Amino acid sequence: MFSHIKPDFIYIYRHNFQYIMKISKLFFTMLFFFSCFNLISQEQCGTDEILRRNPFLQQVYEERVACAPQIDLDTAQVLTIPVVVHVVHLGEPVGEQSNISDEQILSMIENLNHRFRADTSELSQLVDGSGNQAYDEYELSLAIDSKIEFCMATRDPNNEPTNGIIRHNGSNLVYNGESYAEDGVAIDSQSSGISDSWMKNTLGCWDTEKYYNIWVVTEIGGNNGGGGIQGYSYIGYYGVGCLSGPVLLYNVVGTTGNIKLGNLNSTTAHEIGHSLGLYHTFWNTSNCTNESTCTNGDYIPDTPTTTTNNFCSSPDCDDALTQNYMDYTSQSCRVMFTQNQIEEMRDVLWSDMNGIVNYNYNCLPLSSKDLAIGGVYGLPESWCQENVSFNVSINNLGVDDAIDATLLINGVSHDIPTILGGGTTIMEFVDYNLGNGQFDFEIVFDGDEFLDNNTTTENVIVEESSLLELSVTTGFFASENTYTLTDEFGNVLLSEGPFSAGIITRYYDLCLPDGCYTLTLYDSVGDGWQFGGKFTITVNGEVISTYNSVGNWSEYSEDFCVDYTCELEGDICPWDLNDDNVVNSKDLIVLLTKVSNNVGYCTPGDFNFDGAINQDDVNILVENYGMLCAEGMIQNKNVITTDEVYTVGQPLYYDILGKQVIVSSPADLSPGIYIVTEKLSDGTIITKKIYINSWKN
Repeated sequence: MFSHIKPDFIYIYRHNFQYIMKISKLFFTMLFFFSCFNLISQEQCGTDEILRRNPFLQQVYEERVACAPQIDLDTAQVLTIPVVVHVVHLGEPVGEQSNISDEQILSMIENLNHRFRADTSELSQLVDGSGNQAYDEYELSLAIDSKIEFCMATRDPNNEPTNGIIRHNGSNLVYNGESYAEDGVAIDSQSSGISDSWMKNTLGCWDTEKYYNIWVVTEIGGNNGGGGIQGYSYIGYYGVGCLSGPVLLYNVVGTTGNIKLGNLNSTTAHEIGHSLGLYHTFWNTSNCTNESTCTNGDYIPDTPTTTTNNFCSSPDCDDALTQNYMDYTSQSCRVMFTQNQIEEMRDVLWSDMNGIVNYNYNCLPLSSKDLAIGGVYGLPESWCQENVSFNVSINNLGVDDAIDATLLINGVSHDIPTILGGGTTIMEFVDYNLGNGQFDFEIVFDGDEFLDNNTTTENVIVEESSLLELSVTTGFFASENTYTLTDEFGNVLLSEGPFSAGIITRYYDLCLPDGCYTLTLYDSVGDGWQFGGKFTITVNGEVISTYNSVGNWSEYSEDFCVDYTCELEGDICPWDLNDDNVVNSKDLIVLLTKVSNNVGYCTPGDFNFDGAINQDDVNILVENYGMLCAEGMIQNKNVITTDEVYTVGQPLYYDILGKQVIVSSPADLSPGIYIVTEKLSDGTIITKKIYINSWKN
């Protein structure tokens, strides 16, 4: 059962409490939460803090304040803004945690266009955190088409094709003693995190006169991607250069992917409103009596005077528009800009951002036919299983629909589904053979006009070790919970926590060498991980340990060991490849179908474990020809030795079914396919396949 509260969706798990102290603790925690609720919600956006901390900047803004020219939106030109999205992640694979997927970013752009173009048919399909329709008929009736659109940039500053998504690994960014990995980005010198201006200038924005830069980050001011400030932006583009463009938490952009429960992307619209010249509707307002004009309040005449609103249905001021994007109400009611707000945004675009409007051809593809590998997602840096799963993003950066294209992976062809011009598809590969860990990708598309983006290579380190699958679920008071995984020498392999409030579950896949390990849970209060705490340890698919929280403790440890051996190494008869309990020419035929220089460790047929199936493995199988494998025993069939089977200069012939054919020469063979083995004078045994296509051959 859940409790639903606006403006944010906060879910509190209700449990059958077993301990009176926990009941009291939960009760007072909830009281404290609700007492701080308004304070937390009022810190959703950091833009006001930027203005307060930069009085000179505020003065510059306010000196430029004037009513924007009135326009007729029915006849107004559609202004298209080319967007480049900078994802500053912590090194996670694409699509995981802060390194959000292309799909999530594209859903952000799509939803922004629904919002700025007042596409009520699409907005009506959105649902809130409870699964209900987010916007009612009245709210949707307030939406006005701003004639402003967004697109992902298709040309980079060098006029080469791009999907407009730039990924930066920020895990090692440190500035003035602050770490991005620890606290993310700071909006000013008073908050935790690295400097906003230093980050943007170090990583590099794209030309702000030609592109609209959006920055997606892990944390703002050390909020761990949770409550508090969700985003911020400088007002307009005037005089701020690379600082321009909104900064947003990774989990508040888009409508799909790694997003918070109830996120509808209206926070993105809110911050873009700031960057296009809009203040909060409650800016410079202390009560409900001062009329908003071009020179006071939020400088927008048609936004009713209001103080900060937190709830959709109970405004602080009677006339407040709780549906306005520039307020602090729930995302499930913010759905509109006013006419004057739209006029202000368009005026900023024409005056301060005229270059971006004029460079909207950066939204137009460079060519008619151009497929590109957008990225390979899910491949680990190293892996210890025979198979691995991953996704490949294919971008159609051309105008024409892409039909009859293929993707080669290490030379093996896979059909690419039809991709509409400007579209993207994700190809999913499950349990793909890891081989030697090298994956060469190539798009084959007839007429492709830009081949440089058709290929890429990814490498995975192949490990001979065990796979640990670990799931850990904290107790309800996750802020008290931490855990570590250490090896037998005390080296820390994994460390997480403490977390924000509520139950948190984490999943890990780790390749572990042979040895013993310890998973240790810590509780800072000493009453254990109650009301949810548990873990499961799985090694090579076998669950070896589970735990559900019980009792009071400050520290709880679980020891386990792993021992990795290749299945083939333990197979007493690995040469019997067709499992008929005898090693003969049939197994040789099977082996010949497996010949490859790119196989994984423990692949059947790779008898010497060198990552390849070749002549060396054929020789090993031939040396064991005639072995009988049954009931766990291995016997030499008829006790025939290799030397007795093979006579130098006298080849042996086998038909496609593995039956030996007794002939004196190939001329006596009927048409068909045969396997020929022969022992040379130096003792080397060679094997080849021959095809007889004539009675005279």
